[in-house]
Order: sequence, then structure tokens, then C-alpha cells
Amino acid sequence: MANLLDWNTLHHKVQAYLDPENGIDKPQKAFPILMVATLLNVSDEEAEDAITDGSMDRGV
Repeated sequence: MANLLDWNTLHHKVQAYLDPENGIDKPQKAFPILMVATLLNVSDEEAEDAITDGSMDRGV
């Protein structure tokens, strides 16, 4: 079961992924990148590209 320390750790990791200059200005945008990079063991850039690979994919 998650405790306050677990949530604090996750919060800090998500904050590290925030990059307002590149449009990642909210934790809701940073969290998926963190999860894809962590779970699939890919770089941050690959994770971001996999999530936002183009405007014609309707967010898939």
C-alpha cells in the first residue's frame, strides 16, 4: 500500500519531467512520459515521442 513517502517520491519525479518550454507544463502531461520511460525502459525522448508522435493520431 502506498504511503506518504511513496507519493512524495512520485511527486518529485513528476516535477523533474516538467518542461514548460516544450509544452510539458502540467504534472498531467509529465506523468505519462515518466511512466512510459520507466515501464518500457526507454529514454525520456523516446517516451515523449511515443506518446506524442503526431497530430493525426488523435492522441493514441
